[in-house]
Amino acid sequence: MHPGSISMQYQVCGNPGCKCMHPKHPQRHGPYPKLSFTRRGQRVCRFVRAESVEEVQPRLEAYRQFRKLTDRWIALSIEIGKIEFFSKNR
Repeated sequence: MHPGSISMQYQVCGNPGCKCMHPKHPQRHGPYPKLSFTRRGQRVCRFVRAESVEEVQPRLEAYRQFRKLTDRWIALSIEIGKIEFFSKNR
């Protein structure tokens, strides 16, 4: 299980003679798969090996499903709390 999403990114290597640094017609390197997520308030980005993307995708989906179920559980708990603690019929 892992938070985040994968997007395809182009990169600039910074070498002065490289095609990616051409002043008029730069040609960036890539695209490369990049995993982005936020953990404890910090934004994290990591490049993923192309051969590992298929292995990472199920972990991302498992996390999305976990969050969906957790959010539903919390919503139901709030609704129960409204009835148990804030209802006029208590």
